[in-house]
Amino acid sequence: MTEEIRAAEAAKILNIGTSTFKRYAKEHKNRDILVVFRYSHKNVTYCKESVLAFKYANKADVS
Repeated sequence: MTEEIRAAEAAKILNIGTSTFKRYAKEHKNRDILVVFRYSHKNVTYCKESVLAFKYANKADVS
């Protein structure tokens, strides 16, 4: 079973702000990597493994 985390926890993993993470989840070029679970419009969680994959995919783009 996948571990689900909230946007604030995902932002902490990526060392960015929560609002920046939410914007990345909507607009970033690698946003398709993120696995999103929407239970309602206010209750949204993310797969922790996909957040880590997003983090390392972006490091590869920078290097």
